[in-house]
Amino acid sequence: MKKCSRCGGEIKPGQAACPTCGKFLGRSRQVRCRHCGRQSPRSLAICPACGQRLQPDWLRPVAIGVLVLTAVLLVAGVVTQVRRSWPTFGLAQLIGQIEALPSRLPVLVDVPTLTPTLTPSITPTPSRTPTPTPLPTLTPLPTLTSTPTNTPTPTLTRTATPTATRTRPPATSVITRQATGTPTLTPTPAQAAAAPVPIEPENGGSQAERDTFRLAWTSDSVLRADQCFLITLRYLRNGAEEVRLICVLTQQWYVDKSLYGLADQETDRAYYWTVRLVSKTTDASGKEVYAPLSPPSAEWHFHWR
Repeated sequence: MKKCSRCGGEIKPGQAACPTCGKFLGRSRQVRCRHCGRQSPRSLAICPACGQRLQPDWLRPVAIGVLVLTAVLLVAGVVTQVRRSWPTFGLAQLIGQIEALPSRLPVLVDVPTLTPTLTPSITPTPSRTPTPTPLPTLTPLPTLTSTPTNTPTPTLTRTATPTATRTRPPATSVITRQATGTPTLTPTPAQAAAAPVPIEPENGGSQAERDTFRLAWTSDSVLRADQCFLITLRYLRNGAEEVRLICVLTQQWYVDKSLYGLADQETDRAYYWTVRLVSKTTDASGKEVYAPLSPPSAEWHFHWR
C-alpha cells in the first residue's frame, strides 16, 4: 500500500490527500475499463468493478491528436489564402464598392464621390503665449542697532554631598549549621552591632508552591570565626506556634522546601522571620549556644500558598 512521504501514513487508492497529516497528493491518473466503463487508478492492473484486466486507453489520445492536427492545418490554409488575396484588394476597389451601393438599394441615396488622399493635412493650432506676472518689489527694512547691556552674572557654587552607598553582598552558596540537640539563645547585656535590615522577599508577599526564593538582608557587620546570622522563623501549626532557628554565614538563606504546607491554612500559610547577629559556642552536652550581638531585625512575613 502507498505511504505518505511526509508522515508515513497509509494511503488508500483514490485518495487525493493523506488522511493522517492532510498532505495534498495530487489527482491520480485514471484509466477507463474497456469492459464496464468504470474509471480506476492507473496503478491498478485489475478493474475492481468487473475483474477484467485494465489496459491503457490509447484510442482517445490518438483521436485528440488527429483533431488538433486537422484544426492546425485548416487555420494554416485560411491564413495562406488571405495572404495571397490581400495585395489585389486596394483602396480604389473599396471606394468603387461603396459608390455602387446606391444602385443596388431601392432607396435613392446621394453618395458623394470620395477621393483618396494619402497625405493628411495638419492644421497648426496657435499656442497661448504666457503673460508674465509682475514680481513684488522688496522694500528694505531699517536696520535696528541693539545696545548691549552689561548684566552681572551670578556665580553658583555647588558643593558635592557624599552619599553613602550600601553594597549588596554577592550571592554565594548558603552554609547552614545544624547543631546537635536544641540550640539555646543566651541574652547578653551588651549589643554593639546594628540590627540587620531585611530586603527580600517582599514583606507580606505571596510565594507559589514550586517557587525557589530566599530570605535576604543587609548588615554592616563582618563575621568572625565564632559568629553567624541567626534566622528565627516561626509559624502556627495545628494552632500551636513552632519556631525554627537557622544559623548561616552569609546574608541570605534559600527557604527549605520541606517547610511548605506546615503553616495552618487559617493563617493563610503565613511565615514570620527575623535575623540578628550572634556568637555561637558549644556547651558540654554538644548543644550550640547563641549569644546576641545585635538587636533583631524588623519582623517580616510571607505567605507560602
